[in-house]
Amino acid sequence: MNLRLFEGEGGGAGAAAPAADQTGENVQNTTGSAGAEEGQELEETPEERQAGYEKFKEKYRDLYGKDVKSHIDRRFKDEQRLHEQLDSYTPLMSLLSERYGIEDGNVAKIMEAIDNDESFWEEQALKENMTVEQLKRMRKTEAQNRQLVESAQRAQQIRQRDDIYARWDREAELCKQHFPEFDMAKECENETFTRLLGAGVEVENAYKAVHFNEITQGLMAQTERDTKKKVADSIRSGNGRPSENGVGAGSANGTKVSAWDLSHEEFRKVMERAARGETITM
Repeated sequence: MNLRLFEGEGGGAGAAAPAADQTGENVQNTTGSAGAEEGQELEETPEERQAGYEKFKEKYRDLYGKDVKSHIDRRFKDEQRLHEQLDSYTPLMSLLSERYGIEDGNVAKIMEAIDNDESFWEEQALKENMTVEQLKRMRKTEAQNRQLVESAQRAQQIRQRDDIYARWDREAELCKQHFPEFDMAKECENETFTRLLGAGVEVENAYKAVHFNEITQGLMAQTERDTKKKVADSIRSGNGRPSENGVGAGSANGTKVSAWDLSHEEFRKVMERAARGETITM
């Protein structure tokens, strides 16, 4: 048997296999290079990111400004309430400063003076049937407990406030999907709208309540437009249009169709048929 008879075919297959492997390597290398290039394209330098951010702010300056103003207004209201509360303490601090001769009104100095005022504590200690030291310890413990309770309440109020703001933001996005003209910042200037939100009403329901008449009129106008369009589409689709034998769909049920009811295009077709000698009946 001549074993060299198939040497050419075997050699060809053997040669083809490395070629295929080499092709696979080329494809893999090409794919890898493309992936690397794509990864490199996605990476941005800090300068590029900053430039993109500035471009975004410039493009959406009005929306960005409204968003920032909304957050600032929220914080400002909280700070304003805090300042009002502090201002209400001013007369008391002035009175205590005069009582203990503290000119600068330093709170720590006033507290120290009260603590060292035995006459202040003795009368209360007698009423409570305690010594002065016992009364001081009790008052200090009570003050610490009040402070802890107030801190916990403030933290809870902050969490609740943040949760409410987050819920309003979500509801505002949903409302804008149904009413594209909705503007949360603008609506918050409406006292009725904010009062409804404060009462727990959802954003969209509050918006509907405030703009009930406008929304109702808009729906009525849209319904009227839709009805007119349906009637026009119905006429164009065949109701009242002459058929090939000169009898329209209206004639089939005994309804007469006037030439005045035809559209310009329908009237032109009828005239062409009449010009060809066809008898037209309606």
